[in-house]
Amino acid sequence: MSDPNEQTLFDKYGGVPGVRNIVREFHLRFVAKPTLSRYFDGVDAQKLIQHHAELIAFAMGRPASTFDPKKMPEQHHPRGITPSAFEAVINILRQVMLDANVEGKDIAAIINRMDMQRHNIVQNTSPYAEAYNP
Repeated sequence: MSDPNEQTLFDKYGGVPGVRNIVREFHLRFVAKPTLSRYFDGVDAQKLIQHHAELIAFAMGRPASTFDPKKMPEQHHPRGITPSAFEAVINILRQVMLDANVEGKDIAAIINRMDMQRHNIVQNTSPYAEAYNP
């Protein structure tokens, strides 16, 4: 069990205001990529931004007060997100955090926590899934 007095990465990088800046830049880069944004065609932009904020804050150690990882498969699996699309999103997040001067060890921890959600986002995590599902 973690120490409730221990500072999370969410707190270390400025809480809501700090994460807001990371999310804003992440979202801009995400929607600029048609190969990624197509997965969320028809989703209200504000809802998508809110989802990104909750997911990134969760990955940074914020308690899941509004974010429920158990709901992610029902929200993501029908969208057919591929392993390579997931990796592209992770790469965008990594670059945004580098640009925001997040420390390397902290980026690694955040990316690791995001990777732990891979099965909730990518329906088939087999490395061969894309070969059979173009």
